[in-house]
Amino acid sequence: MEPVIIKSTRGGRTLTFSNRNGDYFDVELAGDSISAKKGIWGYTDTAFLIDLFDSLARDWKGWEGERHWAAIEGDLDLAATSDRLGHIRLDVVILNNNLEDDWNVYAPVYLDAGSLDTLASKVRTFFTQTKQ
Repeated sequence: MEPVIIKSTRGGRTLTFSNRNGDYFDVELAGDSISAKKGIWGYTDTAFLIDLFDSLARDWKGWEGERHWAAIEGDLDLAATSDRLGHIRLDVVILNNNLEDDWNVYAPVYLDAGSLDTLASKVRTFFTQTKQ
């Protein structure tokens, strides 16, 4: 199963979804002196993650307010905003909520409106494709 690599149009950051196995997948935020990787339990909420990226592609000209998705355990949080000029900001928070090793990483990933259809398709395939 091919990972989904989302490259920011500003800075050198990438957000990657990889290693999906049933309801679990890895997320990685890397670049610009940031490197964090975490296993995420998507449960049934990945359908809503697909919906988030589909809605960004559908409304590529922009929208009001914030569109949001969070993993059921709160260890991955995505919030998308747009400026109506085709610039989308995806705020990414990865959280390790562990009493012995508690940390969180935040960075924005900037998206171009012209890439949203392809991105939404890749996200849908990644989260719905069965292993072969």
